Amino acid sequence: PKKQHRTKPKDKGQKKKQGKNNNSNNHNNRKKDPVSEQEQHSNSGSDDDDDVVRPPISVVPSLPSGNVRGDKKRLVTLLAAETPEEVERRKREAFVPLTRPLSASALVVPEEEAVSREAIDLPVRPPWSFDMTQAELDANEQAYFAAWLERIHSRYGESLNRFEHNLEVWRQLWRVIEISDVLLLVADARHPLFHFCPALYQYVVMELRKPLLLVLNKTDLVDPTVLRRWTEFLHSRYPGLDILTFSAFPDRGSRGQDGVQQRRSTKPSKKSSRRKGGEGVGNLLSAIARLNIQKTGLDSAEWHELIARHHNDAPTGGMDLPQDPHPNSDSAPPPTSTVEFLQSEAEERRRASSYLTIGTLGHPNVGKSSLINALFRGGVVSASRTPGHTKHFQTLFLSEHVRVCDCPGLIFPALRVPIALQVCLGLLPIAQVNDPFSVVRFIAECIPLESIYKLRFSLLADPDDPDSKPPTEWTAHSLCEAYAIKCGFFTAKSGRPDAYRAANKILREVADGQVLFSFAPPRFVGSASATTATTTTTTTTTT
Repeated sequence: PKKQHRTKPKDKGQKKKQGKNNNSNNHNNRKKDPVSEQEQHSNSGSDDDDDVVRPPISVVPSLPSGNVRGDKKRLVTLLAAETPEEVERRKREAFVPLTRPLSASALVVPEEEAVSREAIDLPVRPPWSFDMTQAELDANEQAYFAAWLERIHSRYGESLNRFEHNLEVWRQLWRVIEISDVLLLVADARHPLFHFCPALYQYVVMELRKPLLLVLNKTDLVDPTVLRRWTEFLHSRYPGLDILTFSAFPDRGSRGQDGVQQRRSTKPSKKSSRRKGGEGVGNLLSAIARLNIQKTGLDSAEWHELIARHHNDAPTGGMDLPQDPHPNSDSAPPPTSTVEFLQSEAEERRRASSYLTIGTLGHPNVGKSSLINALFRGGVVSASRTPGHTKHFQTLFLSEHVRVCDCPGLIFPALRVPIALQVCLGLLPIAQVNDPFSVVRFIAECIPLESIYKLRFSLLADPDDPDSKPPTEWTAHSLCEAYAIKCGFFTAKSGRPDAYRAANKILREVADGQVLFSFAPPRFVGSASATTATTTTTTTTTT
């Protein structure tokens, strides 16, 4: 809130009454406009805001109406709200003892999960022509999208994950696919199959006949053996798929060894990543150049210059790169009339023959903006740990005839995907999780958190009662309570351990990669002995 100018002091009773009325009005305004409150949180990109625990925000899967095309208020992620029964069930599970010892296959993706990823089709832009008015275009797309939503909800029901329900966000995806000559599907290497959308692959490659490259990001968080097996698995299921690896923080610490999960002592530095440009950018540009996409004025010399730029230590900040004369970024005003909209479409088609456009697609928080910053070797795109930070697609020129188009993150529909997994991999904001203890339980059923954080049952003993005995089994709540005591997190009024704050800290460390939490492909058995050894060590340490 903005600072108010100091005025003459009023009577205490009058001031108290006025403050009470203001608080009441503010509360009513927040209740009446939950979407604007969520948008304000989504636009926040600072690390300090991520550490604040905010109340959960549930949004029903309804489409906004009455706004013109391109209105920023419409670019808010809309997800189906959880039922109260589901939330209560997960809250009760926080007090159920954890499974110990851990299963050797806890971090191996089941084969049936790989099959279920093939099931759901995606909404594509319905046919249109320049003879249609903007009102006709909007009505046609809204009717098509509403029918698609109703069809998949009636067919799959509760098996669906929490995916994107906002038509305007899907329009951003349609637009990027249309103007791009080659598309990069960015996936988190900790679980590539979770981020890979088979329906998108089929639509882009088989129907549109456009090249699609899979970029596995955050490879420094995955064991090299597991990463190689993931590449082999994806190649076996999708022959001809080009798979590349990338890491914005190649020097941020040791990887997991033999599948054993570890914890990092420090956070990565974004500034060092921007100076070095990341790992794997040169290979990515070489792969795009080998596609030999013909554009007016684009030759091999321009590609050689781009690739060589990432094989030396000289930063490219301050290079005289051409600017897009018609940028589609947050600062570009959207077309407000049918004439302007159709003119922008025609102009884009005319310019397509002169530029090679590289489009980036993927889930929220997989590192699309970080990849683009590495391509430019500088902070040209705002990046944040908050999912959904990028709101509008934007085009940036990498060279005179090569440009990059960044699409906002979008959650694709999938079957039987736990909400906890979506939180762990950064798709859902942690501050909006209704019950963080259920997500901690999901993590603790896969990796020994009590061993990673060096927790002991004796931390839970009552110091004021010498006859009290600490528990003998870990639960998600007791684990968070012990971690709160170790971190010194206590509530202000009662002085009890702040387990809620500790749970949020654990979730952030997992999502940020401070706690290594990665999955192996189906039928992977290389980590079985390591998982067993880790579990055995946990049993002897925590008792």
